[in-house]
This record gives sequence, C-alpha cells and structure tokens, in this order.
Amino acid sequence: MKLIYLISVILLSQSAFAAKKKNCHYQTTPKDVVVKFTAFKTFMKLGVGGSFKKLGLKDLIKGKTIIDAATGIEAAIDTNSLITGDEGRDVKIKKFFFSTMDDGPVIEAKIKGFDTKNDLLMLEIEMNDEEMTIPLNYTIKNNKLVAKGTIDIFDWDLNDNLKSINKACSEKHEKKTWNDVEIHLTAKFKKICK
Repeated sequence: MKLIYLISVILLSQSAFAAKKKNCHYQTTPKDVVVKFTAFKTFMKLGVGGSFKKLGLKDLIKGKTIIDAATGIEAAIDTNSLITGDEGRDVKIKKFFFSTMDDGPVIEAKIKGFDTKNDLLMLEIEMNDEEMTIPLNYTIKNNKLVAKGTIDIFDWDLNDNLKSINKACSEKHEKKTWNDVEIHLTAKFKKICK
C-alpha cells in the first residue's frame, strides 16, 4: 500500500512539474543587431572601420534556439547611414562607392542558414545587382551571436566603384584601396519564457 502511495505521489509531482514547465523562445530586436566592416587602404593595408545606423531589419523571427531565431533574418542596409568616425570620409565613400551601385545604395542581406558542424553561418548578400552567399565563421556565447568573414567586392562586380573611391582618396590611400573587406555581424538574443 505504501508503495502504491509513493508511486502516486511521484506521478502527481511529475505532472505538476510538467504543468509548470514554461514555453521558451529566443528573439532579437533591431537595436541588438550590429553590422560592421573593415576596409583597407595603402600598401601597408591599414584598416578603416565602419558601421551602418539603418539596417532595415525585416520580420525578426522567434526560435527555440538562437540558430532557429537567426535563420531567415533579412536586412535592407541603407549605405547612406554609413559611419566611419570621419564625416569627410563618409561623404566620399557614399558618393564614389555606394551611390554608383547598379541597384542603388542599398545592400540586401539574409542569413540563409548554419553549418553547425563547421561553425559557419551562410550569409546571402545582394548588391550592385549581384547576389552571392558567403560563409562566415560564427560563435554563440551568452546569448550573443558573433559572425566574421571576408568578402571580395570584385565578386559583386564593383571594380569601377573601387577605382572611383581609390581615385577620390588617392592621396590618403596612397593610390591603393584593397578589394577585400572584413565584415562583422553581432546579434544579441533574449530568452523569453511564458
């Protein structure tokens, strides 16, 4: 009889625990997503960092994991919101590089998915009427996704744009502006339980 009572208590406590179990998901907000880049100038390959104030994030997704919540995030990056810490430089980059892109000064980006085995985030980038998916190395720690990688702007047929900015900044760039650009994406996620 005691055994039956003990089993009943265990079963009731388990069902009570299951009833109290919360439904949780991860989600980010536009203010918690940051896109930065580092371009390079001179033969010493000096870095010039920048970011964008307006990312135009669309349809932020909820997910049971951070990877689920990040997959499918889309942005329409307004390159007119460029910040490098030097207003004169910002004006030149916008005028001589971004404004002459075929489809206008907006970069479309989308997280297509993750290769968790190799710690790669697959990022689709559309600019200058060209679309490519590139791998970025990523980590997730303390509910924060960090992804880094390098793109070659020649892959988006931006050769003339590079020549244009190189000419406009020839003195400060010592007539050398590099075609590889490092990109850095961070997104903080909150765990929300109901």
